[in-house]
Amino acid sequence: MSLIFKPRIPFNFGAGKNSSVKRNQVDRERLSWSEDQLETLMCLRALRFTFEECGEHFGRSGNACSNIIEYRQLKGLIKQKREELVKKVVKNDS
Repeated sequence: MSLIFKPRIPFNFGAGKNSSVKRNQVDRERLSWSEDQLETLMCLRALRFTFEECGEHFGRSGNACSNIIEYRQLKGLIKQKREELVKKVVKNDS
C-alpha cells in the first residue's frame, strides 16, 4: 500500500489539457435595447406592469426586462416616474 495519493478522477473531470472532452458553446444572439425601448419599459414599470407583461410588449422574456433594469440601474428613475404619474392624477382630481 502506497502513502502517496493518486487521484482516480482525471484532472477537472476530463477538462484538462490532454482531454478529449469537448464543450458545446452556442453563441447567443444579442438583442440590444434602444433608448426608446428603455423609456417605454420604464413607463410600463411605473404603471405597475409585470415583467412578463413588459416582455410580451417587446417580444422578450420577463427576465430580460428585469436584467436590463438591474444592469442599467433604472429602479430610481422608475420610482420617480411613478411619483410624477401619481402627482398628475392627484392634481387633476382637485
